[in-house]
Amino acid sequence: MDEPSDEGSGDRDDRFDYDPFEDDAEEGAGDDPAEWETPPAEGSDETGRRSPGGSEGAEARPASGEATPGTAEATVGTTTDSSGVLGVNWGPERDDVSILSRLWSVVVAIGLGVAGFVVAIFAFQVASLVLIVAGIEQLTFVGDLIVGFVVLQGTSFPIVALIYLRFRGLPLSYLGIDIPGLRDVAWVVGGFLLVVALVTAVIVAITVTNAPQAERSDTEGFQENPDAILLMIPVSVLLIGPAEELLFRGVVQSRLRETFGPAGAIVFANFAFAPLHVFALQGSPTALAVTIGGLFVPGLVFGVAYEFTGNLTVPALIHGLYNATIFTLFYVSASAGAVLA
Repeated sequence: MDEPSDEGSGDRDDRFDYDPFEDDAEEGAGDDPAEWETPPAEGSDETGRRSPGGSEGAEARPASGEATPGTAEATVGTTTDSSGVLGVNWGPERDDVSILSRLWSVVVAIGLGVAGFVVAIFAFQVASLVLIVAGIEQLTFVGDLIVGFVVLQGTSFPIVALIYLRFRGLPLSYLGIDIPGLRDVAWVVGGFLLVVALVTAVIVAITVTNAPQAERSDTEGFQENPDAILLMIPVSVLLIGPAEELLFRGVVQSRLRETFGPAGAIVFANFAFAPLHVFALQGSPTALAVTIGGLFVPGLVFGVAYEFTGNLTVPALIHGLYNATIFTLFYVSASAGAVLA
């Protein structure tokens, strides 16, 4: 069996040099979970998508028609049109990846999402002990919000992401974080408007069908403290969007791309992203299902933006601006309600 090339892969651990794309039919192949991790393809970055930063990524990766059979480039890569604009090679879907490899990548993806919340539970306990030692037995609603965001999005999600990168010996460049260029800015604006339009359509459909909706578990607290909503506007852009995209797009979607390709990665990453919001919601099982189902819509846009730009900053900004818009409308509504009352 030919050894896969490590070109462009950074410093990776040798145990990930096994390539399940070449000969899963070989005796014993795919029996060890350690072999189910998929190394990046030759000529691509570690994630199989174009490098961020513009058209220079085209030089490092051939068009899809030039792909070599048996490599990730046969499905995952980029193409250039006559204008030199880069896009994602969406297919054909891979048929050379073992079922075990795909199942393992799904297990890893879901595990990473759950791990973010498990670490947060531990971090909450540590924070509570620190506050007790400091003589603070009970926080205000705003204080609870700040501690919650610092612990979950500010600490737990980045820790899980960095531990995963360290475990696989992958550099930070694996995530594709870069300063947005003009094309990226256009994606941010277009992606934000698309999310707003699609979510509005979903809300209209839910309203017309009288389907039940879950609400945030902290809704009552915000209604009693409308000014606290203002805090959520900058926090959405500076912390919530970047942290959640770091874990669910940067790490989870990139991992899934290795075995499912871009389209499959976007869809399955949403199965790790949307359902985990259940911890912040309250309502009947039906209401929770409807609301979580609606969260798949913005998640799909975030994922597509990430694949087409190769820059994690883009979905992070779209996500942050979308959340900030929701809290702005919530503040206007809460303030109007307080005035009328």
